[in-house]
Amino acid sequence: MHGDKHVVFDLTSKVIDFCLLSDAVPDAEADEPHTLLLLADEELVALDLRTDGWPPHRLPYLYSLHASAITCSAHATDVAADVWEKIRAGSAAQAQSYSQQKWPISGGKVSHEQPAKRNLLMTGHEDGSVRFWDASGVALRLMYKLDTASIFVGDHEPHEQAADEEEWPPFRKVGVFDPYSDDPRLGVQKISLCATSGVLAVAGTAGQVIVLEANTGERQREIHEIYAQIVNDRDNFVWKGHEALTPKDGPLDFTAGFQPLTVLQMTPPAACTALALNTDWGVLAAGTAHGFTLFDYVQKRSVMSRCTLNPADMTGTSESGMARRKTLKQSLRESFRRLRHKRTPEEEAKHKAEGEAKKGKKEKEEKKAKEKKEKKEKKGKHEKEEKAPETAKTAETNEKTDEQKPQEVVTTEEAKGKEEEKKPEEPKLEEMEPEDKLEEDEERIEELPPLHIVEEDPVKKDVEIEIAEEAFPEEEEEILEKSQEKAEAKPDMAEKINCDIEEIREEVLEIVEEEEEEAKAAVAAAEREAEEVAKPVSMHVEIDDDRVRTVERQIEPRTTDDSMASMVRCLHLARTFLVGGTNHTATLWAGVNAGTIYAYTVAIPTAEKRQEEAVSAQLGKEVQLKHQAPVLAIAVVDHNGYPLPDSADVAKNRLKAADMSGQHKLVVASMEQFKIFHLPSLKPYCKFKLTAHEGALVRKASILKYTSTKTQDYSEWCLTCLSNLGEFSVYTIPALRKQLQAPCTRKEDINGISSAVFTLDGEGFYMSSPSELQRFSLSARNVTPPHCELELAEGMRPAPPEPQREVEIVAKAENEVQKSSVHDNSDVGADSKLADDSHVTADTTGDITQDSIIDHTSAVERHEEPAGQGAAAEAAASRE
Repeated sequence: MHGDKHVVFDLTSKVIDFCLLSDAVPDAEADEPHTLLLLADEELVALDLRTDGWPPHRLPYLYSLHASAITCSAHATDVAADVWEKIRAGSAAQAQSYSQQKWPISGGKVSHEQPAKRNLLMTGHEDGSVRFWDASGVALRLMYKLDTASIFVGDHEPHEQAADEEEWPPFRKVGVFDPYSDDPRLGVQKISLCATSGVLAVAGTAGQVIVLEANTGERQREIHEIYAQIVNDRDNFVWKGHEALTPKDGPLDFTAGFQPLTVLQMTPPAACTALALNTDWGVLAAGTAHGFTLFDYVQKRSVMSRCTLNPADMTGTSESGMARRKTLKQSLRESFRRLRHKRTPEEEAKHKAEGEAKKGKKEKEEKKAKEKKEKKEKKGKHEKEEKAPETAKTAETNEKTDEQKPQEVVTTEEAKGKEEEKKPEEPKLEEMEPEDKLEEDEERIEELPPLHIVEEDPVKKDVEIEIAEEAFPEEEEEILEKSQEKAEAKPDMAEKINCDIEEIREEVLEIVEEEEEEAKAAVAAAEREAEEVAKPVSMHVEIDDDRVRTVERQIEPRTTDDSMASMVRCLHLARTFLVGGTNHTATLWAGVNAGTIYAYTVAIPTAEKRQEEAVSAQLGKEVQLKHQAPVLAIAVVDHNGYPLPDSADVAKNRLKAADMSGQHKLVVASMEQFKIFHLPSLKPYCKFKLTAHEGALVRKASILKYTSTKTQDYSEWCLTCLSNLGEFSVYTIPALRKQLQAPCTRKEDINGISSAVFTLDGEGFYMSSPSELQRFSLSARNVTPPHCELELAEGMRPAPPEPQREVEIVAKAENEVQKSSVHDNSDVGADSKLADDSHVTADTTGDITQDSIIDHTSAVERHEEPAGQGAAAEAAASRE
């Protein structure tokens, strides 16, 4: 509040502290503050109190990295000067809303030389923004912010407040920290920038890929949206995710900086998982969990699309289909395997004991029921004998009146029979219809181990059965035999039942016998192993060195019905030899989660006919890795092991042209191993099994340049990877020899490992926390040390003590040496322990400095030791 001005500054995070900065004027009645510093929980805010409206200062450092949650990052090395100036022009246009006053805080400065290269670090955020940071020096400085949300229609747009509507108190939003996103579809997943031409590709969560170009002036552009259908003609495919974003209609005004050229919308709108850009060809490739597409952003058309979903998946979704190609015997055998593997030997013994207990209980119940039945029969027989005379008289009377009225039965047995006759009779098997008889058989077989029958069609059936481990009891076999005998009246149905039941019974009995034998063998092996463990272990073991071999970890094969097997993990565009060894062509390489690599030949028209002729692509080769691990990175190198340069850099003479003399190689980095193939034959050259040898999985992999510390003319390109254990490893190309292994972060830091990004010069960044970036370097030459200094005015700190002159230190050391040597000569016959104690006392007093210790050691070595002093001298030296 100042005079009539009144405003309430609103921050997203809580305020921890604040202070006012003012110029010190000795004769002034009151201080005139010029800056208000607000320290919040998530950011630092500086407000200019001299300028009308109290605008905020633009922070030169301590900018909030996590103003919106970081979702991805990318790095561009050696950005061209014209592209750098265009980004700075966009930065200047955005700085107009900030204070134009000089940053009010002064003090420390970075003491380093001007960086030789202009490097950019780009971070994608959850709210659809991309921030460009100057990573050339020590401190990250925000240069430019790109907001992709302004291109699309949605709830994220700010609501305009009515002119007559006044808010009290007058709140004003300050600060940049805003972790809340109104639309998760805006999140940035992949970023690719051409450092030579200034073309930028930004891919999002809803399958949108925005192509932008850097410009220095304001322009008006109309957004053109192109659809790429990745999943074509898939039966019963239903996308259950979010809808695609809708671009704004009509021409839009854009300030200096990056301005959109076109928007590619992939269908279904799944998150983008891989992105590759080549501005010299005018194409980009994008991939999702369903496949990938090649897009020509010059002619604004989709060149090709490839669906990577498994064709055996009948629904076209992530749900696995039903196995219908198994035989009866295979299905039964797999069912037994599953049941046996689910139980441990202890559980198996427990299950067997429970079965025996149930069987004994059942036998006891049957025995009791039988005894009860016998008692009732004896009792009925005894009552019948007592009432025999009365029954005879009644019979005579009944004979006389039989013709007039039927007489009811009075005996106990006949009364029971009468009651049973009142109950509804069950139909006999001979009198049943075929369908009823089949239901009767199924009800009787329900007590047996369960049989699940699935029919594919009425003509041909493939049966899949899951059955318990116990064999058929004798009573249940008799039921099957009786059902077969009674079914003879219906030949057709009986033949059908006999065929199915006989086949099932033979297969089940055969498999049960085999499984029982295997189970007995497994139990016996477990008992032998337990006995061996219980034996005392000898500590003396003889090892034959000739028989020692490197042990590889066993890698279990992956299942092919993985729902994520179709995800595209990497894309690569390069000009190399794919069809033959004489003619090179533009190629597209794609690697998926299932360990499959697709290689396409791309026909690019010449520059004169680029606008008229269309770009075409054709599948050239397809590689399936045997270990089926996800393919994380693909690169093409020449015969020297150097990666092929970007054609845009070659066109502008920034890099030398690629060596097209032949003998190119394909470098493939999967999650478990590295492998190199010859081109164009794709014959394997060599490989390194990282998981088998070290038990680690690859998380990030790239080919980096390592320059010699002695001369800048010599450098090597090496394959660098970050594993799930948080360790870096560097390998030569193409021999794949390990050059370096160094720890980076803890293996529990999953977010830090997944957020790592490499630079071409052997450096990199990773998120050490949600709000902090850690910089690292694997190169001995390219290191960015934080050399900083703080200039203080005279008298702000007490003067440091004057250091002793070197002459005084040397004189003091010589005196100590002479005292020690005199003391040693006087104690020739003393015990060595006394010599040790005198040395410790002299050392722990602090009178001898580090320099004197060095001189003392050399002085002792120059003197001849008397008899009995060697042990004391060695003990003193060992303690030092």
